[in-house]
Amino acid sequence: MNGVVIASLYLPNGNPQPGPKFDYKLDWFDRLLDHAADLLDQEVPVVLAGDYNVVPTDFDIYSVKSFVKNALLQPAPRAAYAKLTEMGWTDALRKLHPDEPMFTFLELSAQPLDARRRTSAGPSADQPRDRTPTQSRWCRS
Repeated sequence: MNGVVIASLYLPNGNPQPGPKFDYKLDWFDRLLDHAADLLDQEVPVVLAGDYNVVPTDFDIYSVKSFVKNALLQPAPRAAYAKLTEMGWTDALRKLHPDEPMFTFLELSAQPLDARRRTSAGPSADQPRDRTPTQSRWCRS
């Protein structure tokens, strides 16, 4: 094979938790871990890109306070996410920026596009906003 396998995924959000949506998220993550292990066994270049809907550590979010009950910060999804690195996957963002706060996120808004352009530039100095992270950062070592 002369190429790179690129997988694009959207791991379920899992909210509200606890509940069936959270259970579905964990089951989905288990299947992803199995598939990721199979991809590693194939010994081909692979990128697993997409929305993992997990905040791996407190360092990966602007403020934990407002997300403490969110499915993205719960121990089980965080542990599943950590298993990816344990099996040999590299978090490319953290590899390139190990000591920098890096927040990747998708901001959903019902505002018209012009209003979003004005408000999505980032937090003001006196009113920081929380960011819901969306990781798009896994690659095979």
